[in-house]
Amino acid sequence: AEASGPMPPKPELAASPVIIGVMAELTGAGASYGRDMVRGAEMAVREINAAGGVQGRPLKLQVEDGGTHPARSAIAMRRLVTSESALVVGGWGSAQVLANLEVAEQAGMPYIVVGATHPDITSARHRWTLRVLQNTSTHADTIAGVVVGPLRSRRIAVISEASAYGTGSRDTFVDGLRRRAMTPVRLETYDSGDREFG
Repeated sequence: AEASGPMPPKPELAASPVIIGVMAELTGAGASYGRDMVRGAEMAVREINAAGGVQGRPLKLQVEDGGTHPARSAIAMRRLVTSESALVVGGWGSAQVLANLEVAEQAGMPYIVVGATHPDITSARHRWTLRVLQNTSTHADTIAGVVVGPLRSRRIAVISEASAYGTGSRDTFVDGLRRRAMTPVRLETYDSGDREFG
């Protein structure tokens, strides 16, 4: 067996860190998603810093709570874009992200969205906003194709949440049905706080 030598020293990192803003919903309905988002970001930063950082500079997170509310989230985003953050990652919930991206776009701050799918989030007019997952248009249109095609459904009713995510998904799904010569027999909407459906 080969003798193992001493462990190589960890790379020395320069004193000035690269600040990464993290927009996460840590309170409200999206808190479970936000906590996992922060844990994932912390894990990535530990791994990157252990490997020498970025061009010898360590990464450091600045986490802001969007509160699962568009107005509160936009205020948190303003804190990030006026801080020393080089870019912002995160964002959960289409309503919050749509509010956030306007702030990021006005500031010229790169914003990488990881948890919202509304079709308007990435568009030709948004230079600074990127996303890492498919948008609702792709999801809902694919489902419309399956419902009309392989499932051969003939009477379709649609129920959707009255949120940016819910209405965006509903509209794309209904458009997909209509392109396939199918019209829903009924459209219903509910609020996330509703408890009775009669």
